[in-house]
Amino acid sequence: MLPNNLEKFYGLLRDYNLTLKTQQEGLPEWFDIYSDDKPPKYWSMLADILFDEDKDKFVLEIGSGLGDIIALAKFLGFKKVLGIEREAQLSKYANEKIKYFFAENESIICDSYPMIFDRAPGILIQVNCVYYENMTSKKQMVKMLKEWYSVNGIPELYILELIDAEFIEKSISYPEFVRFSEKEVKMIYKDTYIQSFNTYKYPQNKSTKRMYLIRQRNK
Repeated sequence: MLPNNLEKFYGLLRDYNLTLKTQQEGLPEWFDIYSDDKPPKYWSMLADILFDEDKDKFVLEIGSGLGDIIALAKFLGFKKVLGIEREAQLSKYANEKIKYFFAENESIICDSYPMIFDRAPGILIQVNCVYYENMTSKKQMVKMLKEWYSVNGIPELYILELIDAEFIEKSISYPEFVRFSEKEVKMIYKDTYIQSFNTYKYPQNKSTKRMYLIRQRNK
């Protein structure tokens, strides 16, 4: 059962984000979803997923943006949480947000993934971000997904959100080679236990996305 004050916390997070939007120009368009009265669907799903996980697990997020998922993990009680965001301005704002809510510094590293840590993350999170710079094929995307999954040792849980193959509209933001079916994901992460959930659905949203929970079978 989720904490009763989760809704209150999101309200405080939303108010902070609304204030940030009035003070700073050039924030990414997707940031608007964290200013709505209700949290993004994937944020709420992550709250459900993470709530029952061991809070001693090291949580690592790829593409932390403005820190709203890092904030969620810290609110839920995870003791070791770290994010990576390659855009300096976003990582600055994200760290300011985490410091405001949790009085902690440098929770988000400004750098590009993959990078090497001294231990494997217990939980690896990559949601609401699609990286494909300098890529032109699904083969390259598959190679990247495999590398990111294993470069620091296999995580106990990998939470991955991808553009779903059901999305067939033309899109500059999401070329066809970044779209994956559940069957393809199961081929990439063989010998794992996989659950999946729809997070976005076209045309209600700009694309169709699916979140995958990828667990080691011996866990």
